[in-house]
Amino acid sequence: MNFFDAQDAARRRSTLLVTLFLLAVATLVGLANLLVLLFATWRRSGAIPGPSDMLTGFDGGLAFEVTTAVLVLVAAGSFYKMWVLSGGGRVVAEALGGRRVSRVGASTAELRLLNVVEEAALAAGTPVPQVFLLPEPGINAFAAGLTPGDAVIAVTRGSLEHLDRDELQGVVAHEFAHIVGGDMQLNIRLVGLLHGILLLGLLGQNITRATLGGPGRRYATLLRGGLPLAALGIALTVVGYGGTLFGGLIKAAVNRQREYLADASAVQFTRNPRGISGALRKIGALEAGSRLLHPTAGEFSHALFATGIGRLWGGLLESHPPLAMRIRRMDPRWNGKFAEPAGSASAPGSGPAAGTAAPPAPTREAVAAAALHGMMVDQMIARAGRPEAMHLSRARGMLARVPEAVRDALSDPYGARAVVYCLLLSAGATAAEAQLNHLQEHADTGVARLTRGLAPAIRELGPSMRLPLVDLALPTLHRLSVAQYQKFRGNLRALIAVDKRISLFEWVLLKTVLHHLEPTFGAEASASRPLPPLGTVSIRQVAGPCAAVLSVLAHAGPPRQRDARLHFDAACRYLGTTELELLPREGLSFAGLEQALSTLARLRPLFKRRLLRAFAEAIRADGSVSIAEVEVLRVIADALECPLPPPVEEAQAT
Repeated sequence: MNFFDAQDAARRRSTLLVTLFLLAVATLVGLANLLVLLFATWRRSGAIPGPSDMLTGFDGGLAFEVTTAVLVLVAAGSFYKMWVLSGGGRVVAEALGGRRVSRVGASTAELRLLNVVEEAALAAGTPVPQVFLLPEPGINAFAAGLTPGDAVIAVTRGSLEHLDRDELQGVVAHEFAHIVGGDMQLNIRLVGLLHGILLLGLLGQNITRATLGGPGRRYATLLRGGLPLAALGIALTVVGYGGTLFGGLIKAAVNRQREYLADASAVQFTRNPRGISGALRKIGALEAGSRLLHPTAGEFSHALFATGIGRLWGGLLESHPPLAMRIRRMDPRWNGKFAEPAGSASAPGSGPAAGTAAPPAPTREAVAAAALHGMMVDQMIARAGRPEAMHLSRARGMLARVPEAVRDALSDPYGARAVVYCLLLSAGATAAEAQLNHLQEHADTGVARLTRGLAPAIRELGPSMRLPLVDLALPTLHRLSVAQYQKFRGNLRALIAVDKRISLFEWVLLKTVLHHLEPTFGAEASASRPLPPLGTVSIRQVAGPCAAVLSVLAHAGPPRQRDARLHFDAACRYLGTTELELLPREGLSFAGLEQALSTLARLRPLFKRRLLRAFAEAIRADGSVSIAEVEVLRVIADALECPLPPPVEEAQAT
């Protein structure tokens, strides 16, 4: 199953989730009404009622009140939990006791984890997620977030202690499959909806505990007429157990197949089935297994790499397939014995680039000489959200090219801002000096000096490393305060405005930063959150947005060397339409492009695939593709939530 089919399946799973949730709520409403009717009839007759007594004593007004109360409680619980989780993946990681991992002061094992995550992100074409460490002895991990931009990867301490590099890479690749496959958003919705169902049981337990308490208090409460309130608490507790049962069934129905698909994606990504199957075998052999001890682990059990809580109902309510079944899918000849955990430091494959030697860092001349042909663009789209081992190897080589001083800067909030500022420095000495003077006056103390010092090294890396550097900076930029971010955003716009025009790359950089940071910090966050999806549409219905994006791609090259009509018509032929109009270069606005992308992001995944292929036709119509064109295509795809892996061959500098 490719990325677009998987995204379409994720939408169908969302529909299934809502359907199962409504069925569960309807059943709980019926159960609550039954218990209330049973208690009311018993109070009236003084004896255990039969079916005929309950039918005679049915009170429509009471049933309406009970139904309303249950629905209000479920809705309130679900909306509250969704509001809490709207802070993104960081909220989930911190709720489970995680701490953020940074290169500053990190242990050797933590640095290895950061390197594995960075490699996977650059290979997948996604922003580098923030990394959290959970203080748990078991082997487990999860990815959480509302969008790839606010995603986090959380890994347990046991994973760092017992997994070698190949195994850790397999686990991280599994979690990236959830990030790019749309599973994270589904997991967040599932937590919110199930919290509303489980709230009934929690309320019942609290009422029962408050009214009855210990043995002496229990007797006194009943003597004072507290029996009705205690009975209400017990009834709600019973309903709550029903909610727990339904919650487990929903998790099992929605989640198990996703785990098989993520395992398969991880093997395709790493080309190393030993990695993820080895991690699963070590879970089976480890005494702590994959269990999480944190009291809230049950809420997020479906989002974990492996089951994080004890077996329920003999495995009927397990959110994950059994370990043995997952292992056999990757290793049919497995002998059924779980591996003994070994320390990761001495385990095979624990070196810095285990399994695959990193390719030599290409020289700047080699990067400038390489050309990206049209077929490579097709391959990028075909592998959207499904990177392969060659992309992982290429990402490792890209990281090897980054000087140590730049890597250190990317780990510090001051340095990360300076790296991004460097990417906007003009090639002209006068304009660059004006930009640095602006930073000296308006940026935080020391940032201008750091920008000036890093500029030569970043310029030497060349155009092909511009987007990877932004992606590497994003997890650190998430650590800014709101005031720091607002100043950073203002400085970006000011640096762009120095020459009184915005270039295509400047828009690419600004779009990338704002798209992934605004939901966390900005006043424009509501505009950056995903809007409700559109139904089935035709090209005619989205002609305006399509024409705006295609016009930008058609005009992407230098005006004197670009036949915009050639590029635009090539895309229209692929779409099979003559109704789109090429906008003149001077008629394009980046505000209009933002609005167009917001509309197209709401389309069905299979329609997005068709559009991306049309966009590819637009940029390759003249037989060559530049780095600038690839950057624009990848940022547009990112805005459509369709991450494209980087080209394995570098494009020609422009």
